[in-house]
Parts: sequence; C-alpha cells; structure tokens
Amino acid sequence: MAVEEPIRIDLEMREDFLSKLKYNPSECYQCGTCTATCPLNGIHEEKLTIRNVLHKAQVGMPADPLVWECTSCKLCETRCPREVDIVGSFQALRGYLYRKRELPTEYEQLLWNILEESNPMGEPKGARTSWMRELDIPVVDGKDTLFYVGTAAAYDPRLQNVANSMAKVMMRTGVDFGVLGKQEPASGEAVLEIGDEAFLDYLLEKNVEQFNDTGVKEIVVLSPHAYNIMKNLYPQYGLEAEVLHYTEYLDRMWSRGNLNFAHKFDMQVTYHDPCYLGRYNGVYDAPRNLIEGVPGVELVEMRDTKSNAMCCGGGGDQIYRNSEDGVRLSDLRVEQAADTGSVNMLTSCGYCIQNFEDSTKTTGKDVQINDVVELVLMSMEEKR
Repeated sequence: MAVEEPIRIDLEMREDFLSKLKYNPSECYQCGTCTATCPLNGIHEEKLTIRNVLHKAQVGMPADPLVWECTSCKLCETRCPREVDIVGSFQALRGYLYRKRELPTEYEQLLWNILEESNPMGEPKGARTSWMRELDIPVVDGKDTLFYVGTAAAYDPRLQNVANSMAKVMMRTGVDFGVLGKQEPASGEAVLEIGDEAFLDYLLEKNVEQFNDTGVKEIVVLSPHAYNIMKNLYPQYGLEAEVLHYTEYLDRMWSRGNLNFAHKFDMQVTYHDPCYLGRYNGVYDAPRNLIEGVPGVELVEMRDTKSNAMCCGGGGDQIYRNSEDGVRLSDLRVEQAADTGSVNMLTSCGYCIQNFEDSTKTTGKDVQINDVVELVLMSMEEKR
C-alpha cells in the first residue's frame, strides 16, 4: 500500500497571506464561480482552480505557483457573489513567492531592468524619446499638463505611433503640455504585479516626488496599466495632480467642443475594453463616445463587452513572459472581433494591440488593429 506524502503547512506564508487580505476568509464559500469564470481554463490543460488556491493559502499549504499564470484580468471578481478580492489575494501570494525567490526567471531580469534603465525591457534611457519622430515637444516645466507616455509606447515601434498620434492630437487642439523625455520613469505597474513591495515603495516615492516637483495639475496617461497604479496608488504617496487616461481626457475635450473631426469615414468598427481601464476603473463610455463621435463610424459590439470583456492575456506581467505554443486569449478575442463582421478592431491599451496583432497573424483573421487615438487623429486630418 502506497504511503502518501504528508501535507506541509507553511505557517509563515499563512500569517503573511492572512495579514494582507482585505476581506474575511470566511466570505469565500467555495462556490467555484471564479474557477468557472477564469478564461485561462478554457485554453490551458492545467486548470487554474482559483478557489483551491485561496483555500490552500488560508490553511497554510504551500503557495500554488499557478498564481504566476494569472493575467489579473479581474473577470472572476466581477462575477464573485461575495465580492472577494481575488486579484489582491493572488498578488499577496506572488509577493511571498518573490521573497522566497520562487518566481519566473523573466521577472528577475525585469526588476533589474527597471532599476537600471527605468523600463522592464532593459532598453537604454536615452532612447526613450525616439517615439517623438521629430515632433517639437517641450519638457514639462511650468505647464499644467504632463503627457506620460509610458514604457511600451516609448520603445515598441508599433506603439510609438500611438504616442505620436496622441501628441499630435494635443498639439492640434492647442494644449500647453510637456513630457518628461529621457527622465520619464517606469510607472511601477510591473513591479506591483510581481509583488516586490520594498522596490515598489522606493519607486513610487521617487516618482511622486518627481511629478510633484513639476507642478503639473493633470497627468494624461496612455497605458491603462500605468493609469491604474498612478490613479489609485500614487495618491497614497502624496501625488497632487489629477490622473486621467487619455480617453477620459479626449472625451472631456470632445464634450467641450475642442475636438474638430474634419474627415468623415464610412466604416464599421468594434471596440475591445482593456481590463485595467474597464473592470479596474469603470472607464467604458469615454472611448465609445470618441468612436461614435467620429462622423461615419458605426460601432458594433462583440459578444463579450464592457465588464464581461475577454482579457487579451497581457496583464499580470504576462506580456513580459515567453508565450507558449497553442491557443491564446488574444486569439479568441480576435475571433470574436471577426465574428462581428467588422474588419476594424479598436482598443486603448498597448498590451492589447501587441497581442491582437500577433493573433491576427497566427489565426489568419483579416482584422485591422488600431488604437482609438489613431482613429481620432485620422479624423482630425483633412482628407487628402
């Protein structure tokens, strides 16, 4: 008769985990809605059984390494009947595993890259302004508005066009804004996802001091991931400026009549809600207002939309990991876009654009991926 291995109890992990919870563990009654909801379980053989991960952590069983597979999309939380802080629980477990140095190898290098070059990819600081493409944008000094570009849009060749487009829109509307240029720091969102609390404290204290020293009143952010941490965590470190996602900012301008759409289209588009803009911060209307404000554009919704939107698969720092062969969440989402009959898919997140453009190649779906601000700029330009 085989002898089963005894179950190890990690009291240190249990105490650490319970101390970080924002809810009473008894609130989770193990209904399994979270596990049934998790989109990863539709594409992976090894199931991410969320309720088991939480239950094992509560009783002190070793932290499940599957927490590193979570995209932090928050879909499970929107459907949880007890409103359990599932993503926060996973981040607490990630933090413990990080301190034990039980983390994916990619993340160790990612942290060093942020420390040394202020970006997760390790690109040189001096190349952070290459997105400007000869635009004459001043360094913010004595201005009310700071345009925070973020890491992905500063370095990724495809996303540089998104940053360039936003700057052109702001310039065309006469906004007196500036950028931090080569001194722009990493937002810290990648560090938050890993759970390195000491480094996160250091980074956010330094960033907030830098932003406050500029004297700006508002910070316009491209990435929903950077926007989320700057809007919700930076104020706890003393940030004085208002933080706006660029779609909120442009929607405000549109409602005031400060956006002039000169080019009329005859096109049908669909829109993907980024998790960190929608489910995390409730920004659903602003991007849709901009899309529907462009003359001649018809918006058709996908099957899963707004709070039910499917994740692109890039959150939770998955965008920095080597993707495995097989079906990805972005593949399924591109198929949903194609099912609408539209060949134009818009979003407002760089990670989503990266993943969706990869998926159009692997799935063969004829779907053009663009950012909302690229559509806005095209409509502001006179038709040639």
